Formats: sequence, C-alpha cells, structure tokens
Amino acid sequence: MYGWFDTSLCIARTWFAAPDERCLRITPAEFIQWLPLLGSVLYVPARRQDGGGVQQPYGVLCEDPLLKPLLYTRYLRVRGNVSADGPREWIECLDARGETLAQLHLLPDTDYLAWDNLPSGSTVTENVPRHLAAYRFHGSAAHVMRFRCQSLANISCLGEATPPRISPLGRVIAHAIAGAHPLLMQGTPVT
Repeated sequence: MYGWFDTSLCIARTWFAAPDERCLRITPAEFIQWLPLLGSVLYVPARRQDGGGVQQPYGVLCEDPLLKPLLYTRYLRVRGNVSADGPREWIECLDARGETLAQLHLLPDTDYLAWDNLPSGSTVTENVPRHLAAYRFHGSAAHVMRFRCQSLANISCLGEATPPRISPLGRVIAHAIAGAHPLLMQGTPVT
C-alpha cells in the first residue's frame, strides 16, 4: 500500500514549488548577441506576434519571422520551479508593455554557464510593467533551436544555427515541456 502511495504522487505530477523569478532590463541588441552563447534551447514563441504596433528596434534584424518576437524583448523574467519531473528553468521575453513574447527553456544541452551569465548590460529591475494581470502565455509551437547572430555593417542579424545539437535526454525533456502545454503539440513537432 505504501509503495502505491509513493508512486501515485509521481505519476500524477501535480505538486510543484511556487516559481522563483527575477526580472532584468535589456536592450534587443545585447539580448540577441547573448542568445548564440546558450547552445540548444527550447524556444516557444507566443501565438500572437503582432509587435503591438511598436516600431522595430534600430540595429537588429531577424532572418526568420519565427524569431521576430525576440527583437522586441525589453525585459527578461528568469523563472524556475521544481516539479515531480525535477527542476525547470526558463526565461520569459517581455516587451516594453510587459507582455510575454516568447519563452526559452533550459535543456541539458544548453550551456549552463552562459545561461547563468545573463548579458552583462542587463540590470535587475523591480519595475516591470504588468500587461493584463490575467494574461496567460499561449505558445504557438515548441522548437529546439540554436541561435546565431551575424553583424552586417552596423546591424545585428539573428538567425537559426542548424542543426541544433540535442541529446536523447534533452529530447525527452523538450517533449515533457511541450507536453505540459497542450497547445504546443499542435505546432511544429519538437525536433
């Protein structure tokens, strides 16, 4: 009986610690210069990617519309929690209004030192705008991705480095993260 009780909690996966978080202010140029250092991450852009009527930031471009939300990032909300599956860490990319544009999830294949060493120009802030307190992030699809950033004259161009390097354990964790958000499974499969 006690064996069933111990394993039933793990199978249900219902318990977790409250998320820990900190917020950083960042410029888009610093952010996209830092992204390639991470190695492979699970990238989840928001379903809604209209840019909020904000002009594209000066000096940055992206090669793929999938990456466009990253250009509007002004704040990073670094979050983590512990669930029955183990610890999880992710970064929410927020625009100037405080709306979540995308999430980057830590995988076993991510460079942990780069992850912990957030961009040097970023500053911890308590004054992050709150966009619709009831707003819940809805991702469009989950993509295992490695980023690259090239300089073209005075412009930084964000793109995807192919192929992403991912271990079997990283693949399992990416599928678990994507499976925790049922809407993500409707998009491009985790590769």
